[in-house]
Amino acid sequence: MEQHVKVVAVLDLVVGGIQLLSTVLAAFILMLMGSGLFFYCEDEVPPLLALVPLLVLLVSWLLVTGCAWIIAGIGLLRLRPWSRVLQIVLAILSLLWFPLGTAFGIYCLWVTLSAEGAALFSRAGEAGS
Repeated sequence: MEQHVKVVAVLDLVVGGIQLLSTVLAAFILMLMGSGLFFYCEDEVPPLLALVPLLVLLVSWLLVTGCAWIIAGIGLLRLRPWSRVLQIVLAILSLLWFPLGTAFGIYCLWVTLSAEGAALFSRAGEAGS
């Protein structure tokens, strides 16, 4: 089971890295929209301006979840008991990303909720205290 936890941890780091790269791209698009380079209108409010709040929300979401995936991955590599709880929450959220996220979420839930996985994290928690 320890090998499965390491696989999940590495996948967490990859997913977090992809999300942080997506955050940079979305923030760049947001800067373009805010600076007026994305569109040009003289007297009227540009229709794309309505997308700015949604893009700010998207950038915030990607930043928070990207960091959460990376934190969970590092915690899983170190077998920290709190990372198991964070991983369960992130796995439930990833179930919505059909089909790859769903498969990843199911795998993560299987690893973290199995009796062997719970025992692995409880032993690590007892050894650390």
